Amino acid sequence: MARGAWIGTIGIAAVLAIAAGAVGIAATAQAGSTPQATASAAATYDLGVLGSAATAADALPSGFDPASAVQGGLDRASIRLLQSGTAGTFWAALDARGRLCLIAAIGPASAVHGAACTTADRFHEHALTLRVASGGAAAEAHLVPDAVSVKVLRAVLPEAATISGYGNLVLVAPGASAASRAALTRATAPVYDLGVPAA
Repeated sequence: MARGAWIGTIGIAAVLAIAAGAVGIAATAQAGSTPQATASAAATYDLGVLGSAATAADALPSGFDPASAVQGGLDRASIRLLQSGTAGTFWAALDARGRLCLIAAIGPASAVHGAACTTADRFHEHALTLRVASGGAAAEAHLVPDAVSVKVLRAVLPEAATISGYGNLVLVAPGASAASRAALTRATAPVYDLGVPAA
């Protein structure tokens, strides 16, 4: 799995984004995609949420600058909300090059942002992982294709206290024990090696 880091100026926030292919770096925002392009991406990535109709809930927070998190910027029309809760808010989107991105906003007032992007081939082989941390706020998320989401979620269920599944998104709590993390890695190994670190 390729590793890299993007360090932003969100206070003194450091964001570590680990993806199966690429990492976001500063660039410019892009115009929106057509509905046909988003439907095509949904099929390419086997991620039905990309083909769903956009709603007001899909919008990124006003303080999030996609141009500073994703190389080439995001296709704003492709942004879709995956999950919002106490762990943070998570979206899927396409970048300007058509790569799939996982985006997160965590911490008080969702002030800490991060993104990781990958190609379709790498997504199908390795899923997409994002780790974001700053001060006391931290999040670890894994995005998987539709075809394996049920299998991955079944693997998640025994560890539900610290590892949660929401459709295509698996969230690992910062306080998850090494045993919980090892159990998730073992359980998902037949489908994916999510590369869940011991702690």
